[in-house]
Amino acid sequence: MRGGSDLEKPILFNTAMVQAILEGKKTSTRRIFKKPFEVHPNGMITKQRGNERLVPYEPPYHIGDTIYVRETWLKADDGLHYKADETFISKEHREAFGYKWKPSIHMHKEAARLFIEVTDVRAERLNDMNEADAFNEGMSAILGENLNVDLLNKSKPAKAIFKCLWDSIYSKQGNGWEENPWVWVIEFKKINRSEVGIVNG
Repeated sequence: MRGGSDLEKPILFNTAMVQAILEGKKTSTRRIFKKPFEVHPNGMITKQRGNERLVPYEPPYHIGDTIYVRETWLKADDGLHYKADETFISKEHREAFGYKWKPSIHMHKEAARLFIEVTDVRAERLNDMNEADAFNEGMSAILGENLNVDLLNKSKPAKAIFKCLWDSIYSKQGNGWEENPWVWVIEFKKINRSEVGIVNG
């Protein structure tokens, strides 16, 4: 059984990425550095804290952390439901009973059904990723309803699909692919709910 304060840490994924994790096709994620920060010639990365300028920039997660995944969900009379599992029939039933999905940001730990353990964390520029990295980001598992259909050309390499997905989320924030922002690369593995000592939601 795992335990400790690391279980208080959540991470958000959209529905397509939750499905990819469940299918075992997503084992990494990239998260943008929060400004301001400094990258020094010797490779050290610092983030000012109060009057201290040269404080090492700590990643949001560390190797060995067990964190719970926040995903789109709802609580019905018969229990918890997750959008990543929705089918055409279950959607009809949900709408007939008037249930509406709750945003992932509102998911509490007790409602989580998906847990991951961090296996590696590193800092790099976004454009440093290669084709294998894009596959590990779950690009092979992206579903049409979660992306613009123009991105679903199967002849496109995974890295190109990732680039389009990234820009659809971050370009308006000034962190698009062309800006080549610094990111934390967080690698992880899916673990069973029982391994974190939670049996019932």
